Amino acid sequence: MRFIFDISLYSDFLNNLKDAKANFELHSTNYTKVIKCEEGIYTFNEKGERKTKELALINLVRQDAKKFIADGQFDDEVLRKVERKISWYEMVKKPKDGTTIAKIDLNSAYWEQALKIGLITDRTNDFFIQNFKDLTGVELKKIRLRALGSLATVKRVYYYTEGELVQTIPFKQPTRDLYFLICSGIDNLLKRCIFENYDYCYYYYWDCVFVKGKYTKQVVDWFKRQNYDVKFDHDKIRNVKIAGSSYLLTVDSNKMYMVNKDQIKMLESNNNKIVEFDSNSFHNF
Repeated sequence: MRFIFDISLYSDFLNNLKDAKANFELHSTNYTKVIKCEEGIYTFNEKGERKTKELALINLVRQDAKKFIADGQFDDEVLRKVERKISWYEMVKKPKDGTTIAKIDLNSAYWEQALKIGLITDRTNDFFIQNFKDLTGVELKKIRLRALGSLATVKRVYYYTEGELVQTIPFKQPTRDLYFLICSGIDNLLKRCIFENYDYCYYYYWDCVFVKGKYTKQVVDWFKRQNYDVKFDHDKIRNVKIAGSSYLLTVDSNKMYMVNKDQIKMLESNNNKIVEFDSNSFHNF
């Protein structure tokens, strides 16, 4: 028999099985816990109408991704190499402390990228729009990232004998490389932005780029020509070190962004320019 319970009951149920010295399997992901034992299959996840809709969205995204793979859109060998080509963040000029910058953020960057390459279908996007239209921007972002992140979730199966854990086996989602394909597309876009607007740019981080404040419009217009919507804020920047690690600190918003210390050394030894940064750093598929 199958049973579904709220995730809040999971810990007590698991401990009761251990105390009873039962034999069972626990299938665990970030979102769901499934316990298989002699009495039946017990599923634990977050309940409520919104959580049910989130799980439905995750299932739709996973279905889209599996179809994307089945359609042979990308060669498996190419997909396996994608993650290694992503930089995530890169500094090309070191701003002076107190410099005014514009932090330009891509709107719904990874979701839009998944749509552009055909990984997410219009059906799934329509479901997202219709079912979460009353939420705030921050809430929508969390739901989108959770749905896309599910493509890279690692499921672990724990085997218990007489209440004792005897074996753990991790399973990667077959869609994991597609998650990094999406990230790679945004990483590549920001590298192109830096390359084509080099005189204006300092740094990029995931889905945002730091540019000289007075050149905000030029870079915003560049993104619009690539068919990406953006938002931006102006701030002042400081270079800080904490426990030997380098960061950029936005003074007004008080956020920290990691900097590769090797890039800092390279900048300092090359008159504040990374001379190697060129179109060869792009990754094309």
